[in-house]
Amino acid sequence: MRTLKISLLVFILSITIYAQENIIWEKINGPLYPATPYSFLITSNGTQFVGTDGTGLFRSTDDGQTWELKNSSIEGDRVTCLAEAPNGWIYAGSANFSNYESLARSTDNGDSWQQASLYTPQVFTITFDSAGYILVGAESGFYISTNSGSSWIKRVTGLINHNVLSILPISDSLLIVATNGGAHKSTNSGLEWIPINNGLIKWADYYRTNKLILKNDTLYVSCYNGLFYSVDLGNQWHQKSSPLRVLNLEIDDNNIFYLQQDVQKNLLRSYDSGVTWDTAFTFTDWFMYYKVINNKIYASIYSEGLFISNNSGNTFQEYFIKPYHQPEISFIKIIYDTLWLAGTYGFGVFSSNDQGVSWNKKGPLKMGASHLQVNLNNEIFVNCNENIYRSTNYGNNWEMIPPPPFFFNTRLSTISLSYSDEIFTAYHDGGITKLNNNNSWDSLAFLSTPGGSTLIVSIIFDIYNDAYLSVIHRTLSGYYYRTYQEIDNFNSFQTIFNMTSALSYNDSGYVFFANSKMYRTIDRGNTIEEINNGISSLSASTIKVISFGEIYIGDNNKLYLSTNNGDNWYTIPGPSSAGGIHSIEKVGEGYLVIASRNGIYKNTTVVSIGEVNNENLGQLKFSLSQNYPNPFNPVTKIKYSIPQSPPLGGDGRGGLVTLKVYDILGREIATLVNEEKPAGNYEVEFNAATLPSGIYFYRLKAGQYSETKKMILLK
Repeated sequence: MRTLKISLLVFILSITIYAQENIIWEKINGPLYPATPYSFLITSNGTQFVGTDGTGLFRSTDDGQTWELKNSSIEGDRVTCLAEAPNGWIYAGSANFSNYESLARSTDNGDSWQQASLYTPQVFTITFDSAGYILVGAESGFYISTNSGSSWIKRVTGLINHNVLSILPISDSLLIVATNGGAHKSTNSGLEWIPINNGLIKWADYYRTNKLILKNDTLYVSCYNGLFYSVDLGNQWHQKSSPLRVLNLEIDDNNIFYLQQDVQKNLLRSYDSGVTWDTAFTFTDWFMYYKVINNKIYASIYSEGLFISNNSGNTFQEYFIKPYHQPEISFIKIIYDTLWLAGTYGFGVFSSNDQGVSWNKKGPLKMGASHLQVNLNNEIFVNCNENIYRSTNYGNNWEMIPPPPFFFNTRLSTISLSYSDEIFTAYHDGGITKLNNNNSWDSLAFLSTPGGSTLIVSIIFDIYNDAYLSVIHRTLSGYYYRTYQEIDNFNSFQTIFNMTSALSYNDSGYVFFANSKMYRTIDRGNTIEEINNGISSLSASTIKVISFGEIYIGDNNKLYLSTNNGDNWYTIPGPSSAGGIHSIEKVGEGYLVIASRNGIYKNTTVVSIGEVNNENLGQLKFSLSQNYPNPFNPVTKIKYSIPQSPPLGGDGRGGLVTLKVYDILGREIATLVNEEKPAGNYEVEFNAATLPSGIYFYRLKAGQYSETKKMILLK
């Protein structure tokens, strides 16, 4: 049984971070995904408006050539509907689940907006009767205003369901509405409503009607069970056709019918007034909304933008594409310093070839990408929570790897790359698998607890290919407890149980883990040390080992840095708006890139370590840095440090230092250093032009000190 050992550490060296209080962080502009339009309007004077999700309202006065954000005083999560009143005023309805103020109006063509004092969680539709009164269908019912929105009257008497999705004024007093509980008619401007569902077909024990259109004295309504029509204003309905889950209905001037189906990518089209249908167009992603204006179809695609068709839906072109929305960043991965990969929750992976100045979508699109690994063959593996996707061409194309047959109805927790370059996966039900070259899987372990289940949060493999786990034991739904326990059914399993712990290791055999405190083991888990010297409080979300002795911890809005394997820690102020640091990368010498809840940040001032107290300089340790770049082709640089106090005697010299390169079989390939060195920092270049691609090791030796690191040659 391993023991938990608390180490009392003391400062033996005064070290500071240059400009510690003046670290400047710059938020990188992206990755962004295009806004999803939820509404579109062309006014009588030709001005165009697009209402979007969480990004606001955009206006164009030059027929869609340029767009400007006109968002002042419009509340809510998305702009759901737009309408122009007979007097030229513009009204914008929204979904506003915070304070329920969900209708705004503009009297100056959208330059400015004022709240129209309608309090409801969500507005679905806005229209006007012949008297110019405003009629609003909302989540909480039917509303009417006789004074341009200064006050409102709620009228729901007789409505089976208060979700009013469409309003059709027939005359001053005769109104028909479509709701989630069927169609309703009022002959007194909405004071009382009567259900008119005779002939409609129920969906899951209720009538769900969506869109009403009156065309050539025929009333049409789209329903979840198809398209229905009536020749007597809804007293009797007849089924025209039966495509399922129908939402929106539009009819152009040529009597061509168009239908949208819920959670579908297809636009349906009919040339015979809705009797038969074909698929006019299949979009790349969810087809969210569309509107027909002047025989042109304006279609919104989820997180892609607004597209236009001038040929009845045969083809679509980009019309309104605004990359405004910043998703939550799950990770940042930098390859060769030139290729940046950013994972997002809900929108896949993005790449940048210019250090974050511009970004491209790389897929897997519209999926949550929570973890990423890159093996020695430059294959990229992404955890999309349900499945793993692989790319062999830097994210340009993706294939889903068939899931293992061993675990069912469970989510993928994490993926890990072992020291021997193999992919391992862990699951929420406690399963652990290994991916083979032929896309088959080996089942390695299944961790369970009597009376409950085990959720594996993360898994790493150290230089001995020992596995270390961060695990939650779940005994009752919603309850968690923490424990230390040995698992010995999988190699030399060393487990660390904690629901929030981060794990990492270095090439010297150190394994680090943290949650509210920082720990390490240097003997393969037999003893565990608490290493919190310099840490005042900790809520660790990630640990990044850059090189020997250089370790970063990501906290909420700050980082901790150690240059001596965790003996001492120094605080680096992070960006105040980060909202939680998910991953850390380093570019060049002293520049950090972090992925956070609120975006990607890069420090513009070098983070460097300097000695400011000469009293104990003799206590400085040896250090061997990771080669840079790594992987490399064919030249790389290696930095190392020799302490002030000579390791061999007291003659003031640093003693004999050797730095040698070995292949994966342990054969010596090259000697880079073999001489006495005075104390100081050094850099040596290694040229592998004559060597084949593969894994190599370099070892620094001086006196009793010896350190080995791995490097990768890729040609």
